[in-house]
Amino acid sequence: MKPNLFLSPRRTKSGYREAVAWIKAETRSALRLDDDTTVSVSELSCSDPGCPDVETVIEAVDCTLDPAAMILQRPDIH
Repeated sequence: MKPNLFLSPRRTKSGYREAVAWIKAETRSALRLDDDTTVSVSELSCSDPGCPDVETVIEAVDCTLDPAAMILQRPDIH
């Protein structure tokens, strides 16, 4: 069986998936996004001074518009 290269190799923390689902739902509701818009939530490491080690990035992509991204400078999403 071949490994799935699209899955994250790190183990997720308890409640992580629920937190991501909640952030996506709240983003979709707050921005009044339709089902054709993809909402992505990810954590990225940040090496900038004054930035936490990990920041949360929320991206909303509609193929008819330019992508929009919001970076939350919080160490964890849950």
